[in-house]
Amino acid sequence: MTATDQIILSSGNAGLDSILHGGLPSQYSYLVQGQSGTGKTTLVLQFLSEGAKRGESTVYVSFSESLFELQQVAQSHGWPLDKIEVAELAPTISRRSAAGSSIFHSTEVELPDVISRIIDIVERVEPTRLGIDSLTELRNMAESNRSYRRALFRLKASLQKRGVTTLFVGEKGEEAKTEAESLVHGVLELHMETPVYGPVHRVLEIKKIRGRTYETGLHDFSIVTGGLEVYPRIRPGTHRREIGADEPVQSDVEALDRLLGGGLDRGTTSLVVGPSGVGKSSVVMQFCIAAAQRGEKSVIYTFSENPETTKRRARGMGLPLSRFLESGHIRILPVESSEHTPGHFVHLVREDVKHRGVTFVAIDSLNGYVQAMPDAMALIANLNDLLTYLGARGIVTMLVITRNIALPSTAQPRQIEYLSYLSDTVLYLNYFKDDGAVHKSITALKQRTRNHEKLVRRLTLGQGGLQIGEPLKQVTAPHVSSTSDLREDFTSSNRDTDRERSQSQDE
Repeated sequence: MTATDQIILSSGNAGLDSILHGGLPSQYSYLVQGQSGTGKTTLVLQFLSEGAKRGESTVYVSFSESLFELQQVAQSHGWPLDKIEVAELAPTISRRSAAGSSIFHSTEVELPDVISRIIDIVERVEPTRLGIDSLTELRNMAESNRSYRRALFRLKASLQKRGVTTLFVGEKGEEAKTEAESLVHGVLELHMETPVYGPVHRVLEIKKIRGRTYETGLHDFSIVTGGLEVYPRIRPGTHRREIGADEPVQSDVEALDRLLGGGLDRGTTSLVVGPSGVGKSSVVMQFCIAAAQRGEKSVIYTFSENPETTKRRARGMGLPLSRFLESGHIRILPVESSEHTPGHFVHLVREDVKHRGVTFVAIDSLNGYVQAMPDAMALIANLNDLLTYLGARGIVTMLVITRNIALPSTAQPRQIEYLSYLSDTVLYLNYFKDDGAVHKSITALKQRTRNHEKLVRRLTLGQGGLQIGEPLKQVTAPHVSSTSDLREDFTSSNRDTDRERSQSQDE
């Protein structure tokens, strides 16, 4: 069979098939390895169940789990286990172990007999798909690595001769001894990390597939009802970020659009940064409502705020958010950072863009996203891939991040600096004092694609909606080149304002 007429078998998982560029080439053997609890058995059963759904003959050989245990697993996922031939070899091994020792080593008796039994089952059922769980039991019967490798090679050759596509299950760890990696056509490795808090983080990696291309790297996955749900990572090289040349995307607040040099361009990313409660989410909501009034769809992924709070704020400002939520033009999706891995979150965004026609994406706030991926460089790499993907599709993206007024010495300034580098536009909101009262201000620190205002303006949020006032003469904008020093710049300007006001009163 040539490469052009090679039959590709679906794994039963759309995400995994995408990583494999279609699925697994048929008539070869593959190794699914990983530590206990990573989902190896689930992946194999999902592969066999997919074959059964397509009318193929499938066999599952179990050395460790009973038929009852397998039925429980299959039932929890809704798989037709009755259409899969299950061969339990665990009782056979147990009986022979209980019978006592023999003058012959198990390599000479048990291992050849088990291999022969598997081949007999294949000859009788004639399956197209086969799962063997697990190689650890075969390895334990072998006297040495050499005898184990020889037996495994015999089994692999027999299965390939009969046109069977086989998934072997193998353990991965310091105690695991496997000679299978070099014998099989491909290796799928599952990893699992247990954080201090929250669910486990599972990732899948394709170690090799001979003669075919596939997506390299680590791909997040979850075990859900129906099997593994794999979230392919974005390939930055396949997407080129392009800035739209059409009319700017406006907020419909004339002063805000003027502050931005006319508005935001499609395919760009904006960072909205400032202390808690200063109005960052309201600015984002204004852009979403303006998009909805043009007939576009937007989605706000919120990591820290309840959607009901957003609705109440909109009502208090007189904004028609509820109407667009009901029509489906705006969607607010709460995201729990402790329950969603970064790969899962990226998958949610891609699904909205591909299948719901979303043209405006907001992440509010990135502080929760940072908690899910605390390593600064990993955060930037992940976000860069996502923003490149969105930019290539002309999506307008707004990122919100909270910058505390009293900021301790942490990694937060460095992360904001990185995010500022990735963003085309940076809007900075802050508090300032005037006549003994606290007010809000807004300024555009950066706008790559347009000639924006270099002024600090008063920001008012109320029943009239979002209002941008006249420039503040006694508050200066921080330096664009030093985003990480925003707190100090604005603190200094506030001190200067207080000092000038005090001098005026003395005079």
